[in-house]
Amino acid sequence: MALPQLVNSHFNIDTREILVAAISERVEAPTAKEDYEFDVPAQIVSYVSGEKVGDVLVGYKAVGSVTAQVDFDAIQADSIRIEDGQTILTLPPAQFVDGFLDVTDVGLAEEAREKLAGHIGFTLMMEAQRSGQGQMLEQACDGSLFYEANEEAAKVLQTFVDSVEVSESTCELN
Repeated sequence: MALPQLVNSHFNIDTREILVAAISERVEAPTAKEDYEFDVPAQIVSYVSGEKVGDVLVGYKAVGSVTAQVDFDAIQADSIRIEDGQTILTLPPAQFVDGFLDVTDVGLAEEAREKLAGHIGFTLMMEAQRSGQGQMLEQACDGSLFYEANEEAAKVLQTFVDSVEVSESTCELN
C-alpha cells in the first residue's frame, strides 16, 4: 500500500477582497438628508377650437426631503490600492435612496379651494406634485446633498480602515 504524497501548494489571497467583504459585512453606510420647503405654481389653460378661453393659476406649498447614500456594496477590490502601507479606496458616487414630497393647498382661501374641487383641482394638484418633485430633485443635485453623502461615507470608511491592518499580504480585522 502506497502512502499518499503530501503536496505543498501555495495560494494567493487578495487582501483587498477580504477588506471589501469586511466593509460589506461590518460597516453601515451613512446617509445625508436635505429638507425642502417651497412654493409650487400649477396652471391649467383651457382652449376651445384652438382659442384660449380661460386659465387657472394656483400656488401650492410643497414640503419634502431627499436622502442620498454611497452604496458600500458597490465597492470592488479593484477600487482599493495599497501603496506604501496606505490603503487608498475610491468610493462609488452617492445616489438618491429615498425622497418624499407633500404638496398641499394650505395657502388657498376656502372659496378658491371649493371652486377647485373635482377634476380641475385634482389635475392642478398632480401638476404641482410633478413640478415640485422636479424642483426638489434639481435643488438636491445643485446643492450639497451628494457632497455630504460622499464626505460622511469617507469618514466612516476612514475610521474602519484605520482600525484594520492591511498590507498586500495580510489583513487583520480588530
